[in-house]
Amino acid sequence: MGVSENPSKDRSWWRPDGSPLDRRPYDWLGSSVTPGEHQIGREIAVQLGDLSSEPASVIWKVTPSFSTAGTSPVSGLNNAMPNVYAVAAVIPTDKAVADVSVGVAGGTWKTVIEVPSQISHSAGVPGGFVAFSEAYEKDGKLFVPVATSITGVPLRVIAVGKDGREHPGGGLTSHGPTMNQITASFGKLALADVKVFRLQSRPYLWVEFRNVSLQIGQKTDVQVVVSDISVQEQQKAPQRQSSDLKKVDFVIGPHAFANGDEIVIEEVRSELGTLAKGDIVTVKGTYTLASRSNAKLAFYVTQGSKDPPDDSPAADHPVMPIQAGSSSFELKHRIKCNGHLHISFYPVPFSGSFGAIYFGTESQMKEIAHWNVEGWVKKTAEEIRKRAESVIGHPIVVPKPSAKSAKATKEKAVSGKKNVNMP
Repeated sequence: MGVSENPSKDRSWWRPDGSPLDRRPYDWLGSSVTPGEHQIGREIAVQLGDLSSEPASVIWKVTPSFSTAGTSPVSGLNNAMPNVYAVAAVIPTDKAVADVSVGVAGGTWKTVIEVPSQISHSAGVPGGFVAFSEAYEKDGKLFVPVATSITGVPLRVIAVGKDGREHPGGGLTSHGPTMNQITASFGKLALADVKVFRLQSRPYLWVEFRNVSLQIGQKTDVQVVVSDISVQEQQKAPQRQSSDLKKVDFVIGPHAFANGDEIVIEEVRSELGTLAKGDIVTVKGTYTLASRSNAKLAFYVTQGSKDPPDDSPAADHPVMPIQAGSSSFELKHRIKCNGHLHISFYPVPFSGSFGAIYFGTESQMKEIAHWNVEGWVKKTAEEIRKRAESVIGHPIVVPKPSAKSAKATKEKAVSGKKNVNMP
């Protein structure tokens, strides 16, 4: 690994521990960032080895940072060393070190789901939900739209011809907090010649460099950790157990749900008691899902417009797949940004919450007492329903929870609210 200023052209490079780097990894990156007041730009480069013939997928997490740019392989046209990947990051000037996590996926692709080529198809799969829309031909190319709630890993779509040959697809992928939209494209391939389509994924191998020096000559004690579990996943389950966290008083703020749905927060535990940035918070409660057959329950933070953006990937937020009916939940989150905490329902595979409940300290909830959560929940729920029906090609049939389940949920809700300081 090497570190330099951004832009790095004609600038010195140093090792993660602050000592000078003998050889430049490249002449220039080709990507730059624009630091603001009290911010600096840095470039971080790594050289990968033992790669397969197929290009690796590489992602970065620089902490602390406000933004990053340039995650592609560095071009060999600027005297770059082989297999060098680099990123530019905006970092606060008052930080002497940073933690850099690099996720590298260069292994074998594994099939998540295989579907016939001539029909649309949707199904639940390990780790989420996948919806293939009907393939179509346009301008001499074959296109396959795919929506999936699988996030945090590289994905690709391949076509398997009737002759058994595999054809990896190109195209575009739109990444969202709770879903990915893929439009796979295949040149010079006719739909009539395709037997099946496959959605494939491969895992990241994570390398974390801790205490990386941000100034040449500033010596640090660098630690390197390699894991097949991402740093973000590890942060979901910190060493301290939920029982070790302090039980705190909390206030319920704005909340609204689709017809028949409900979330009841029964207990909140916290490391610092602030329910704010830097705290570790565990929330226990119950939910009832009646408006659809499946969904996701997630713990998120709604940020203010003046706060630095939370660039944490979706995998860094606790998300729990749920089915229609009633059950209990426990979600733990390390709060990384300023804002207001909420537990929300999210559809599978589409984005946009269709139910939410905010909670926090009394002062935090007074700040958002004017929010019209009910209005946007109704609007979002209707938009989600229309998008889902357009993909799956038929109206959504909503299962009704049993009378026994609904009664049990109501009793839990009443008992849970006794421990809540209502505004």
